This record gives sequence, structure tokens and C-alpha cells, in this order.
Amino acid sequence: MTVRPYPLFLYATKRLLAMMDPSDPARDKITSEHTTTSFGYRGEVRADRYLKRSLMPAGSIILHDLHLTIPGHETVQIDTLILAKSVAYVLEVKNIYGVLELEENPARLKRTGSDGKIHYFGSPLIQLNLAIDTLSYWLFMHDISLPVKGAVILASKNLDVRFPTDVPVHLVTEIPSLLNKELTGNAAVTEQALRWTADVMKKQEERFFPYPLAPYFNVAAKSLSEDPLCNQCTGRILCDDTNRLGTCLSCGTRQWIPFIKKLVDYFLIRGSTLNIEQAQVYLGVSATKAKKLLRSPLFIKRGKSVAIYYQLNYSAVIFNEEGELIIPDSSVEIFMKR
Repeated sequence: MTVRPYPLFLYATKRLLAMMDPSDPARDKITSEHTTTSFGYRGEVRADRYLKRSLMPAGSIILHDLHLTIPGHETVQIDTLILAKSVAYVLEVKNIYGVLELEENPARLKRTGSDGKIHYFGSPLIQLNLAIDTLSYWLFMHDISLPVKGAVILASKNLDVRFPTDVPVHLVTEIPSLLNKELTGNAAVTEQALRWTADVMKKQEERFFPYPLAPYFNVAAKSLSEDPLCNQCTGRILCDDTNRLGTCLSCGTRQWIPFIKKLVDYFLIRGSTLNIEQAQVYLGVSATKAKKLLRSPLFIKRGKSVAIYYQLNYSAVIFNEEGELIIPDSSVEIFMKR
């Protein structure tokens, strides 16, 4: 089973917030979206742990955070899709706590917190049915005769569910028994057809792409701090006169300046392209050092001669499970320490 990737949006918004002025009017919106993404991701990771405990039929394929698009329609995001030879099974994961009730006309989810406050969310059943309908049509378009089913999974530990008993909603702890029941049946397709289906789905994905974030959220790049961010706490680093070492103003950690991460921040937050001269000014280093840093696999070189510029290689941006950026070529950072 593949590991669910840490959301790039979660990493990028955290770093954007660390650079922003506390009084910036866009801060509340960004914080809200960051928090929502974080809650959702944590719920999906908890569901994945129970998914690992499930006995999957031979040849089954699990896809995480899949984005399916039908021409002429909006893209539908599927938290978890299990492709088995007998069925395609959708898991719509919700990490919402409190007293949960389904309402009709309009269809929505009502949450009552421990403080008595009421919040409303889109109906998870509507979202599940949209995912099932979209997936069914996608399979039909590609001549794959595979039935589609699904369920809403409630991942929070602190909840009181007051749903009708006949709706496809289950606690996260029920995943193994649910899949043991739902994934059994006669094969409708071959393992080869499943592999082909998964490959085409991933190749056709149209993912949410709001980068760079500053213009997306209408934040002026000039208003953002240009201080590098701490490797330990994402606080701002006060650089020494040498511009090689610095001290975090939040946690006090002494550290080498993380130039590679600062360059990644530029592309995720400030701008989509960068040339050597701009990198020099942004990092406060020589042209030679800027060129060496931009040789990292995280960046793509484009253009020729005096028109050379660089872009972020998004396919190389990978995080560990704690959301820390994995630097593919540590020798580049080592160069800056000498």
C-alpha cells in the first residue's frame, strides 16, 4: 500500500503564514484553509492506518487523493479509491468532531460542539454520491465494466453520531470489517485492466494548483518577510553577518541558513520563475553560489544564454510523514556550509 503524500498546500500555507504580517487581512482566510486541510489530512491518515489492517483481494490497487475530471464538468476529489477486481470502492473521509446530524432541504451536516455552538457543512452523502457518479461515468467512458460503491468514513475520535441506520456511514474503526464484506464478489475485470485503469486515472489527473500562493490569496509579495525560516519551528531566522549561520527568533536554535528551502518558498509563494540575478538578491549570495544552489533536482533550468531562468520541479517536491521537505541533493546545502 502506497503512503498518502503530505499535502503541498499544507506545507506552503504554513510557511506563507510564517512570513505574513499578523495584521494582514488575508491571514484569517489562509489560516482557515490551512486548518481545514490539516484536519482533513489527519483524518485521512487515521483512516489509512485501518486500511492497512484490512485484507485486500489479490491485485487490488489503492489510490489516495485522486482528482477525476469528466470533460465539461468540475473535477471531483476522492479521498481514497480502492480498485478491486469485483468493485471500485470510494471512501469519503470526514474528520469532524462533536454531535453530528444529517439534515434535509437543504441537505447538509450539522455539528454541535461541546460549547453548544452549531456549524454546518456540506452533506458528506452528497459528496459521496457525486464521487460515485463521476467515477461510474469515467469507467463507462473508458469501457471498464466495474461496479462502483462507497461509504462515508468518520475519522474523529470525539463524536456522537445521530444518523439514520440505513445510510452508508461508518466509524473509522469499522473499515476492516466493512471492506471484508464489500470487496468480496465475482471478478468483473482482470488485474491487467485494474493496473491500466489506475495508470490512466493518475495520468489524466487535473490537480488543484494555486501556486504561487501570494497572488492566489491577493497577498502583496513585498509585504512578506524575506527572512529564512527555521528548520525546527518555522520561526524567522536572524542571519549573522556572514549570511551562512543564523539564530531562530522563536526557538533560539542556531543553524545553517536553509537556502534550498528558501528557494522552494520563493516558487511556492512569491513567483513562478527566477533568474540568477534575482536569486542573488533574494538569497544574498554570489552568482556562483546561486547557480550551484539552483542545480538542485528541485529546480528546472529553462531558456538559453542571457535568457536562462528557473522553475520549481514540482515532481521532486517530496515530504516525509511529518511534513518536512526532503532535500534530494544534500551536497548543495553542504557547499553553503564551507
